[in-house]
Amino acid sequence: MHIVRMAPGRDELAFEWLWSGEEPAPETVRATLRRLEDGWTRTAEIHEQTETLRGLRPDCDYELVLESSCQGGTARRLFRTGEVPGTVVNYLHPQDPCYQFSGRFLCSPSLVKAPSGALIASMDVYARGAPQNLTILFRSEDGGRTWRYLSELFPCFWGRLFIHRGCLYMLAVSTEYGDLLIGKSEDEGRTFGTPAVIARGSSHRSFPGFHKAPVRIQPYQHRLWTGVEFGCTERGGYLPMLLSADQDADLLRPENWTMTKPVWSQEHWRCPLGTDRLNCLEGNAAVMPDGTLVDLLRTDTTHCSPPYGQALLLRADPARPENRLEYAGLSQFPGNLSKFELVEDEQAGGYYLIYNHIRDVQSLFHRNILAVAWSRDLVRWEHLTDVCPFGDKDPREVAFQYPAAILDGDALLILSRTAWNGADSFHNSNLITLHRVENIRQYRKREENV
Repeated sequence: MHIVRMAPGRDELAFEWLWSGEEPAPETVRATLRRLEDGWTRTAEIHEQTETLRGLRPDCDYELVLESSCQGGTARRLFRTGEVPGTVVNYLHPQDPCYQFSGRFLCSPSLVKAPSGALIASMDVYARGAPQNLTILFRSEDGGRTWRYLSELFPCFWGRLFIHRGCLYMLAVSTEYGDLLIGKSEDEGRTFGTPAVIARGSSHRSFPGFHKAPVRIQPYQHRLWTGVEFGCTERGGYLPMLLSADQDADLLRPENWTMTKPVWSQEHWRCPLGTDRLNCLEGNAAVMPDGTLVDLLRTDTTHCSPPYGQALLLRADPARPENRLEYAGLSQFPGNLSKFELVEDEQAGGYYLIYNHIRDVQSLFHRNILAVAWSRDLVRWEHLTDVCPFGDKDPREVAFQYPAAILDGDALLILSRTAWNGADSFHNSNLITLHRVENIRQYRKREENV
């Protein structure tokens, strides 16, 4: 018996369990709740694989134990009650050892809308120095209001889901700085075939290998493009690249993928920022109004003046997809020190930027404000709205970060790696939450009419 999804609320817990034993699944399961602070217990019988236990004390840590008469019919998880902004897709208590073979914190959200209309979300499980190799997928049939467990991928880390030719793909690495992998599902994520190894990494945090976040896939000139980097923090940083393949090629054949040659930051990149040190990562492939294909990168400007507000744009050569990226200028927005997401609005034009808003030099590394901006040229950005406006919360404990987003009609759906209500730290998040901004284009109209 396995508890595969947890979603605590103010005074309740929604959860889902699965049975993988050789015997038939038990018809009745006994659920026991124990409040950790005082040992209070409650027992109930459950008959469905999804259940909600209500009437709990808010802001308390609990242990949930499921038991059946079948051999191996015991599962144990920890959770904490409390209000959570947005919709909880999944939760992992920082002291819960359930996934310790991979890690203890939820990370790397990715979100797609399948051809059937269902939403599919993924996340990995990480901890510093841990194996970091498990990704969990969930599915929603009602626009993100409710979620069910879908499947797991192993090894899979830092992965991005995308739809191509009606199939679901996962582009990821095997572990931190590991092999660059791609896998395919023909049933919207219920099952995946064996992944293909596009390129080998080091699989060791102290040696250079492939680094990638769940960054967007950009179709352009009959190719699919996405950002990737090579390097590691302990060996001086990262070399930005774009990875691409012909749209009609078999994406599971490694020889069909091409990388731009890696390149260290150049002096003429650094001069406009007034620094002799520059590190870039988690780049987003996008197309400027004049047709230039660029990589918009999270840029460490902490040694610059001002120390925030600008991000690097590097230009690719679509005719020669192996050529090195070249300097294309700077993008100006107050949120360049953590991973951001670009979403193209094909109907109205331009791009939405979902990012952590930096208000001043005192909040350089705060991630407790998740905001949306908009731009037509990828250079000048206009703030539209704050999605998670929690600048008053302790930035050491609270964060809404590493967003993944899609447009669903007129709504912008944002999946967040969230640290809230008892997370290990702002960085070591305990939740993946979904946030919906209705009528996002109305914000743009208001800005354009000013």
